[in-house]
Amino acid sequence: ITAVLLGAAAVSVLLLSCSGGSSGNEEPTSETGVINAGFENDKAEANSPKGWTVLGDKTVVSVKNGGYEGQYALSLVPSATCSTTVQQNVTGLTDGYYTLEFYAKSSGGQTCCYVSAGNSDSEMEMTSLQKSENTWIQTIVRGVKVEGGTCKIVIGIQSENGTWALIDNLKLTKT
Repeated sequence: ITAVLLGAAAVSVLLLSCSGGSSGNEEPTSETGVINAGFENDKAEANSPKGWTVLGDKTVVSVKNGGYEGQYALSLVPSATCSTTVQQNVTGLTDGYYTLEFYAKSSGGQTCCYVSAGNSDSEMEMTSLQKSENTWIQTIVRGVKVEGGTCKIVIGIQSENGTWALIDNLKLTKT
């Protein structure tokens, strides 16, 4: 399900995203260059995933046990009203269109909780996470445009205390 969120909540979260990128010398963990796509590179629970940039309330983000595949997943758990994004610029891609697949669990009830990908903040394709507290749901963002060999992936949440989301196994594939 691809959706475009309109309104002040979605706009305020998207404005938080700015050029980030990978940090360090981590190796890509999928065939299309996403670093730490399954959140296994830390090899332990961690406060911030290797290869990803966190903007906003950093206490919301962690790597936790209980991944879809492998041991770990990205966890977003607000303890107060917040807007936070976790993002990565994937480079070295062939220009064209891609799909971004991933697995997610979510409590639901967030103002917005989404995964987006694209060439720039104004050209992002987005999907909102469905409520699914017990079952991992495979989710796809289609029609992701890559120009100049770069794709920005943004995982965002705007919410209050008591909600959560888990993301795992991101896979960017040329269509």
